[in-house]
Amino acid sequence: MFFFDVYDNGRLSTDDHGVECSGLAEARDQAVALLPDLARDELPDGDTHSFVCEVRRADGMRCYRATLTFNGIWHPGGEAGDGPASASDGPG
Repeated sequence: MFFFDVYDNGRLSTDDHGVECSGLAEARDQAVALLPDLARDELPDGDTHSFVCEVRRADGMRCYRATLTFNGIWHPGGEAGDGPASASDGPG
């Protein structure tokens, strides 16, 4: 049994139920798959956001930590509220 505690911008949600996994590799895969799902549900709510998933074994020992960070930065002259980007507003 493995438990997946999540920090959403520093707010902790403790997993009290756990998930049966065949071993550490599967627990890691579960943690990695969880983070993009959280991001899809929580973003956008600003220009920076951090998600952390800490995996615990049934004995309470932490065994894996995965982090996903979103960081949006405006380019000079491309300030918020300028409206939608035009076709000429490509990377660069």
